[in-house]
Amino acid sequence: MAQKIQVLSGEVVNRIAAGEVVERPASVVKELVENAVDAEAREILIHARSGGLRSIRVVDDGTGMEREDALTAFQRHATSKIRVSDDLERVSTLGFRGEALPSIASVSRVRMVTREHRSLIGTEILLEAGQVKEVRETGCRGGTDITVEDLFFNTPARRKFQRSVATEFSRITEVVVRIALAECGIHFKLFHNDRQVLDIPPTGERLERIGVLLGREVYRALRRVKVRMDSVEIEGYLSDPAFTRPNSKGFYFYVNRRFVRDRIIHHAVMEAYRNLIPKDRYPVAILFLDVPFWNVDANVHPTKIEVRFRSTDLIHRGVIGLSHGLPGQRRGPPAVPLPAGLGEHRADSLAVAEPAFVYGPVPGAEPQEAKVDSRAPDGGLFSSTKTSLRILGQIGKTYLVCESSGGLILVDQHAAHERIVFERLKRDAEGGIPEVQTLLFPETVELSPAEWEGANRYFSDLKRIGFDLEPFGHNTVAIKSVPSILSRSDSRRIVSDILRGLAQEEARGGEAAFETVLKVAACHGAIRAGQVLSHEEMTRLVEEMEKEGFFFTCPHGRPACLEIGLPELARRFKRSS
Repeated sequence: MAQKIQVLSGEVVNRIAAGEVVERPASVVKELVENAVDAEAREILIHARSGGLRSIRVVDDGTGMEREDALTAFQRHATSKIRVSDDLERVSTLGFRGEALPSIASVSRVRMVTREHRSLIGTEILLEAGQVKEVRETGCRGGTDITVEDLFFNTPARRKFQRSVATEFSRITEVVVRIALAECGIHFKLFHNDRQVLDIPPTGERLERIGVLLGREVYRALRRVKVRMDSVEIEGYLSDPAFTRPNSKGFYFYVNRRFVRDRIIHHAVMEAYRNLIPKDRYPVAILFLDVPFWNVDANVHPTKIEVRFRSTDLIHRGVIGLSHGLPGQRRGPPAVPLPAGLGEHRADSLAVAEPAFVYGPVPGAEPQEAKVDSRAPDGGLFSSTKTSLRILGQIGKTYLVCESSGGLILVDQHAAHERIVFERLKRDAEGGIPEVQTLLFPETVELSPAEWEGANRYFSDLKRIGFDLEPFGHNTVAIKSVPSILSRSDSRRIVSDILRGLAQEEARGGEAAFETVLKVAACHGAIRAGQVLSHEEMTRLVEEMEKEGFFFTCPHGRPACLEIGLPELARRFKRSS
């Protein structure tokens, strides 16, 4: 009888490991750059072609390797970082598992040239699908030069799931930014298709590095903070409450120099800003936690982007304690306990929150691809009583309560206004002559290099709906006009949110379609949830809804209006008909 249980071959094991470590080109860049940092490099050059799908090359001037070490590095679980199991309790390097190089090599073609500085001759190794094809001596500079080509050439199913070139490169850019924020003494250069995208010189000042990577607006808004609680030291920078973002892309958390995503830190930052910023906005927070090795476990996941704290409440209280110097913050020790269950380890980290314009599916709704009539159905409360609505008030600073002759109509103020803005922007774009408000004095918005890469290609699409934007110096855009429907809003904030929202949408793999531009612009230009409205503002919103025909969903398919008829109210209160 044939044996059912088989020991997998080394090739299959490497392919399985590659699925955990190497998800996309950005994963390759992360692992190779972290290896260069651990090799004490002072300069790291990253070259990508076609978003890294065609090739990735990382060149460093680190310690380099001798021939035998270079060959051993491509074997599974081969590493110079640890020796015995106890070393896992005091890992001080970015890499230590010995999985990255063999995993990368198993799904690509790799060429590595390396030389120790004390050696006269270097080593060149060629691999394909994890197999060594050639090893030879060569002349080369000190350090390591590794090229990864045709990523996923032998795993077409994985390659099929890669996103567009722009999306994949934006993720590579974000990886470089994350590492560079922590490693201020290293000179980083990033190139895409031979065009230099980032040049990050070394500096002794972390705030100066932040200004280079995240922009001068962020630089000016940050306050240095520091706290020590028992054996944990936390320092970094928090933005003034007046400076917020539409999403949590401004969160950068590091534990012992390693970038991490962590639910506890994320929750503590948002708790620190509670009642200081609107609930749909996010601060900028760049935090560096120095935690004793015995109090943190970095060996949680192959990507090493998650950690597990032994003293979760201590970390939570420490992060909240950073906020006491912020304008408007309460005095005295933080009294907010860690929520039950948050200290438990979870793989689905919340450190990168979904942007405000991404909504989940509506239960029972048809798929978004289906052609659904989003207008209110004929014969309902809307069609018969929409001209006789009486506004009763606002609930939770988010929902309008209206009375009609047939019952109640509840309106989500953000979703409803978002639909109105979307329809008018779309109509103006189709008409070819958008109605705009020209600014008396052009305003400027500065983006980070990564955001600029993902946003500037949308200028022409935004102009179709009334945003006249022009490049204005280094990573800066000048606003000359905005759509009339958005003229009452803060132009700088709307344009900033839209451009950052588009960059985030692209980084998440969203399609760079004009429909996406309309949705993002409408979302960030609409009345926000949690915004108190006067009776006149509520009246104006209902009148605009009537003018547009009472759409009952927002552009993303989320409900904008709900109706509760008198018969339903009678049934709920158990009244006889």
